[in-house]
Amino acid sequence: MKYNKRLMLIIGISAVMLLGSILAFTSCSKKPSEDTNTSINDNLNDNNSSNGEQNNNSEKDKDNNNEDDKSTEDKKDENDGSKDDNVNSENNSQDKENSNTDKDNISSGNKDNNQSSNNNNNSGNTTSPDKCEDNTGTGNMEINKEGIYAINNHYFKSIYPLDEKSVLKAANYMKSLQETYLTENNKVFYAVIPDKTYYDKSSSYDKLDYDKMASILNENIKNMEYIKLKDLLSLDDYYRTDNHWRQEKIIDVANRIGEKLSFKINANNFEKKSYSGLKGMYSKYVTNAKDKEEFQYLTNDHITNATVDNYQNKKFTSVYDTNRLNTDISYDVFLSGATPFLTITNSSANSDKELVIFRDSYTSSLAPLLISEYSKITLIDTRYMASTLIKDFIEFNNQDVLFLYSSAVINNSTMLK
Repeated sequence: MKYNKRLMLIIGISAVMLLGSILAFTSCSKKPSEDTNTSINDNLNDNNSSNGEQNNNSEKDKDNNNEDDKSTEDKKDENDGSKDDNVNSENNSQDKENSNTDKDNISSGNKDNNQSSNNNNNSGNTTSPDKCEDNTGTGNMEINKEGIYAINNHYFKSIYPLDEKSVLKAANYMKSLQETYLTENNKVFYAVIPDKTYYDKSSSYDKLDYDKMASILNENIKNMEYIKLKDLLSLDDYYRTDNHWRQEKIIDVANRIGEKLSFKINANNFEKKSYSGLKGMYSKYVTNAKDKEEFQYLTNDHITNATVDNYQNKKFTSVYDTNRLNTDISYDVFLSGATPFLTITNSSANSDKELVIFRDSYTSSLAPLLISEYSKITLIDTRYMASTLIKDFIEFNNQDVLFLYSSAVINNSTMLK
């Protein structure tokens, strides 16, 4: 009996402990179950939200696909045009070129050039209204918002400061054209024409660092020979009311190029033609009507008998367009102004060699001086045509090749397409 009581006590205690364990287990396992259910619900909600976003994105993708289809059709229509549509058919007059070329000096809308323009206006130069005419008749004018100023009857356009990124881009651009189109049989050279402001020694305005520009180009262009020009020029070799050099003053420039390309021209072989009343790109700032600048151009039998094939002006086949003398831009006399592609053929040349010049407007007055030395001269201006079209116009084999650009173009090389 004693043992039975003891056994029942043990059984009772065990039962109580077992019941406590069951209750404890139930209590502990209930909370994780709730957390798990909550987590699952949260995931479902997240998935629903994600599915909603996917559905929205799907609708957006549809819209984008529709727009892409429409864009593709538009591009197809554009690509159906002839290569003429790819050639920049800007106004043939050099007035347009000059507004772009010496917008050779002005930003063409890209970020870097706008920054350069801003730097120019904040470079310490005194900035006056858009048009500061010389009302005193002294031939001096403070720099205006366009960067135009005058010193002793010479009118300048500031292209300060140096845009090193643009210079590097120009170097890479020339190398790219060489690698893409030229052959190992082409003798290749390059030169940079100093902007007129380089020779302004009288004003205190900041000047473009031409020497650093040349240094950057020389450091990055290894497979072309550099032709130095700056030591041959002076301020008087440029028009007073225009940014271009004077043709009658650059015989020595032609012969410096000739030293490398194996020719020499004689200044005595040209006849000068003169015209009083040059209208340069800065002539609108000149208030003294009596102050007329003389314009000269050089000619000889080679120039007279040469035939020009101008891609944009098929009707005019002469080297000089004298009808342009009385226009707003007299410089257009040379090769009828701006054009993307032209050839000059001389059947009586002193050799059967050919020359190709990648160029800007300065070459318009230089090229006629070289006509006697080449049976064919090709001028390519990629400011007005995409460089991808070059192969449609010319095949390179053993021509002499010269890249000749003004410092204004090198400092704003985004205009080279």
